[in-house]
Amino acid sequence: LTSTIFTKSGLVTSWLPPFLKALTVDNMGKATISPDSHDEVYTMSYPTAVATGILGSSPRLLLTGGVSISCSSHQGRVELTFEGESSVSGVVFGTKTGEQVATVGGDWRGLVEIFKEGGVKEVMLDMRNWIKPSMEKIVPSVALQLDMESRRLWRLLTRALAGYMT
Repeated sequence: LTSTIFTKSGLVTSWLPPFLKALTVDNMGKATISPDSHDEVYTMSYPTAVATGILGSSPRLLLTGGVSISCSSHQGRVELTFEGESSVSGVVFGTKTGEQVATVGGDWRGLVEIFKEGGVKEVMLDMRNWIKPSMEKIVPSVALQLDMESRRLWRLLTRALAGYMT
């Protein structure tokens, strides 16, 4: 997995309280995934993240903009658009012809369905009863990480935020 992300952060402010309306992070870049068992390269772009209500009692994460997922070995691709509170819609293009073969739509916090040719509808993602990840993270211990790896790099700040002396 190779990922190159350049972020552009911003603030959405107001002259009326609350003065800070939102924080934005524009993710400009892409991830490239090359499975060892296949001669394929997948490329994916990222949406923009918007955090609202961060100083209030009900913070929310919103996604806006588009995501494109494509494969180098065929014409298939998926283009998704995130809008509003949690709406996602998109188009799936076939691997052989590159023509539209399905659409995607729903609420990415709830239920997302794929609508295939001939009116066949299937559940693509169901977050309605999701409680926690089905697998724990597999991360090397801090002692095994290089200086610039995430947990080693942020360990002192994490301890300070948790109220421990560093």
